Amino acid sequence: SVKGLTSVPQVLTMMNQKLDWTVQLGEAFLAQPDDVQTAIQTLRSKAEAAAVYEAIARRTGPTQFLGYETVTAEGRLLAILRDGVEYETLTAKGDEELRTAPGASAELIFDRTPFYAEGGGQIGDAGYVRTAGGLLRILDTKPGPGGIAVHTAVVQSGEVRAGDEAHAEVDEVRRSATARAHTATHVIHWTLKHLLGDHARQAGSLVQPGRLRFDFPHHAAVPADVLAQAEDLAGVPGRVVGHWWVVLPLRGNPVAELDHLPDLAPRPSRSEER
Repeated sequence: SVKGLTSVPQVLTMMNQKLDWTVQLGEAFLAQPDDVQTAIQTLRSKAEAAAVYEAIARRTGPTQFLGYETVTAEGRLLAILRDGVEYETLTAKGDEELRTAPGASAELIFDRTPFYAEGGGQIGDAGYVRTAGGLLRILDTKPGPGGIAVHTAVVQSGEVRAGDEAHAEVDEVRRSATARAHTATHVIHWTLKHLLGDHARQAGSLVQPGRLRFDFPHHAAVPADVLAQAEDLAGVPGRVVGHWWVVLPLRGNPVAELDHLPDLAPRPSRSEER
């Protein structure tokens, strides 16, 4: 086991992070000497920021995710970070002394959140958080070490302070559009296996509001007539580029419901969707 890491996902996250940093540094060595120094400094900054997040996770414990039950929640702002440095306050006016421009983003940690953290190819939630002193716009949510959720945000008005009580509201329109695209990946997965064979398994995906990309292995280009069959069966308009199914913009709710597919495997559980 690795000291400080207690689960397989944490170990894999650490390995992927280190591999990513190694690749970046290797690419820099193949470029110019100045690029090498820049890459080393960038990786050093990333490592320092990661250590700050890990320290916060040890102090606060994991973020409680409430997003399966609700799109609004009450919580407490536990930590504010910007460029790997922890702050007590964040203001819409910026900070002249710290050379922070108005509207500059920061990362926030709450004890509880309805915001889904990016995972499984699905992007994180966005929305708003209100405190007694300010209004925050949440731009994105990503998973951090130790089970914390990291919210990228800007202060729309006022000032927020670590320790503030907070009311969080997920952008429901964006969440619903993302959920439809997520449903579409399960429908497309079933359809491709049904038409091409069991080898056409999901090899990756990107799920965003109103669109998705589904990666799958196949020994040759998918014939036009098979693609037409797949579109009819799935009810999801799209085109295959290489071994990607790229879905055209989804308007309204054109995605076929999983229940109408006669021999579809059971719906994934919440843990599988995550």
